[in-house]
Amino acid sequence: MSRPDRSKRTEFRQSMTRGVASRIDDVNFGVSVGTAIRRAVVAHTLAAVMLGLVPAYRSVRYILMLDDIHMIDPDTCEIGNVIQG
Repeated sequence: MSRPDRSKRTEFRQSMTRGVASRIDDVNFGVSVGTAIRRAVVAHTLAAVMLGLVPAYRSVRYILMLDDIHMIDPDTCEIGNVIQG
């Protein structure tokens, strides 16, 4: 999973944190790249404005966990990338 370049990362993060996704503060599972999240955790689709910034994320889902954005592969439920807060 590719990462947005540095110039887009700030804009991408601001768009994500202004969205409707709720933040997960009570984390009781691993949060590193490659870790599979529980299927009970709701991963959200990206808004069109975010896909305009990073089109490669079209099939990716995300969760807001603590202060970080975790990009989730919807097929495996694995964390593929973390955009730190």
